[in-house]
Amino acid sequence: MTFHFDEITVSGARFDTEGTSKGIKEISRVMTNYMGWTTHDDRTNQAGANHKMVLRSTGEDPGPAFYLVMTSGDNSGSVAPPQDVISFQISTFWDASTHTVGSGVITPANPGVAELGRTDSDGFYTLWVSGDKDSVVIVGKARNNYNRVGFGRGENFLSPDYEPYGLYMLGGTGNTAIDPFNTSIRSVVGNPPTAITAANDGAFRSVAFSSTNEPRRGLNPSEIVPIFTAVPLVFFVEAAASTGAISIVKNMWGFLPATIGYNSETVLVSSGTDREYMVFGDTSNGLLIRRT
Repeated sequence: MTFHFDEITVSGARFDTEGTSKGIKEISRVMTNYMGWTTHDDRTNQAGANHKMVLRSTGEDPGPAFYLVMTSGDNSGSVAPPQDVISFQISTFWDASTHTVGSGVITPANPGVAELGRTDSDGFYTLWVSGDKDSVVIVGKARNNYNRVGFGRGENFLSPDYEPYGLYMLGGTGNTAIDPFNTSIRSVVGNPPTAITAANDGAFRSVAFSSTNEPRRGLNPSEIVPIFTAVPLVFFVEAAASTGAISIVKNMWGFLPATIGYNSETVLVSSGTDREYMVFGDTSNGLLIRRT
């Protein structure tokens, strides 16, 4: 399947388009209709508040199937989980008959680290979905706050025989963070697959340009600041030592806000390719997602 980008508005003012369950259904609609994912287990209409959807993909270059689990509510194990979030989880298998990951399946711990917040029925929220059968990035906006989640395979540095998965989860913090340079990624890597579950054992890292290591070295620093420079994100395991680079993350790039005067939701066009990107950011870091 080809790359696809979609913008979704979920409305608390219309009963047919409201709430967290509707957000899960809309993300699923885009991924299955346009990105090549398939519905594996649809539990969005089950009784109770914890609606669930499981999607399956074998990737752009067919390999071991992997599974995305979206659930309404915070799955981190809190005593009173809020229902106005969509939690994301990945695993190497999902049993649709029992509606569980099943015994012996590799799944990173603590799915609460990957969630989109404030997806409730009390107002409007917006979702931007960017990706393909390999990798998807979702940015959510509610009450003028942004957060994001990413999952899937990157552009692999290693042989698929050695590293067929390279899956990751990337979550927001406090429903506001858009920082892509995350140093606490939960993931599944290796063959046989291994779960990376501890904080700081998986990370997105990149080189931040400055006046001393910028490609346009020799320019005055005051001239570099207005120039926009985006950087690819490299997925590491054993991140505390900056070792174990596995892949480059697809459909998502980072940048430093100091390199441009920007507004979130700005659309940029890449010179020479006519490819478009959407800009999001917080006070210290910024995120680009592919739009076309």
